[in-house]
Amino acid sequence: MSWRKTDPTNGPMFPYYTEELLDELINWDMREWRVFEYSGGDSTLWWRDKCRECISIDTDREWCNSHNLIHIKEKEPFINYPQQIVQDGGEKFDCIIIDQGRTPDGSAFRDETTEVAIQCIKNGGTLIIDNWKQNTIPDYGENCWKKSEKALINYKSKIYKHPSHQDWKTAVWWIQDR
Repeated sequence: MSWRKTDPTNGPMFPYYTEELLDELINWDMREWRVFEYSGGDSTLWWRDKCRECISIDTDREWCNSHNLIHIKEKEPFINYPQQIVQDGGEKFDCIIIDQGRTPDGSAFRDETTEVAIQCIKNGGTLIIDNWKQNTIPDYGENCWKKSEKALINYKSKIYKHPSHQDWKTAVWWIQDR
């Protein structure tokens, strides 16, 4: 898929989320947000321009070096990194984005990041999961989100579908009243 969209307000490429979400996201006031990304790249540049702080990690060392991300290749430290930040005295996040969770050998663990993310989001904050239940990507389909579905069942959500893709969805939850 070659769809990419430039943000007219600041120039960097939009994050690679569904177009429907981007049309909404551009209108959100995020200037004071503290954001955490499980995986980054062009999205990191966009978030860093739009919010107060964006911390982004990834499992690929070369990608991290080229995009100024934090490199964490082991599964457990990757999953628990935002929790470590909060436990070390950092404030909780206004938004956490789950857009990856895969070890260098290809093992997927996106579903396992959701519970940690929920614990590290401020009350009233936002959780964004890209490729939600996307069957066209191995390990991202309907059956790989059991833990997330259980953890997110009580939160308001909206699923944004991309109009020109058979099953690409970016999902958003508003984490309130824990």
